[in-house]
Amino acid sequence: MKKRCFLLLLVLVLALSLSAFAATVEYPRFSIEVPDGWRVSQDGSTVTIMANDKSAALTVTVEDNDGTAIKDLAYAYAQQLNATEPEEDGDVYMFGFQNPSGVECNAVLCGDDSEYIMLVMIGDHPQMEGMIDSIEEK
Repeated sequence: MKKRCFLLLLVLVLALSLSAFAATVEYPRFSIEVPDGWRVSQDGSTVTIMANDKSAALTVTVEDNDGTAIKDLAYAYAQQLNATEPEEDGDVYMFGFQNPSGVECNAVLCGDDSEYIMLVMIGDHPQMEGMIDSIEEK
């Protein structure tokens, strides 16, 4: 189930970035390749990777969901973020919103009844696609 979720996330990526990657960063539940010129920080179960020029960021959250259905989680997050109604593609839910600074954000949420992953793409940057493609579940 989890591998299918990650596979669907990867299908959402239309093209690979040709940018150089500085390092693969390891976390307990996933790893990600971070390009040169991006900073990484972690706050609890959320990892944020931000371009040095602050033009874009990617957050990756992996958490236990205590048996809550993914659909219910998607709708709860969308409501909390004042987002568009989630669009469903199999077990993957996508919605858009604006952050407090007015920047367009897109979220993708998938998982199962025990764990979920949510990616939030903040802004737009050509290296974002390569990072998303590099995410490996552990």
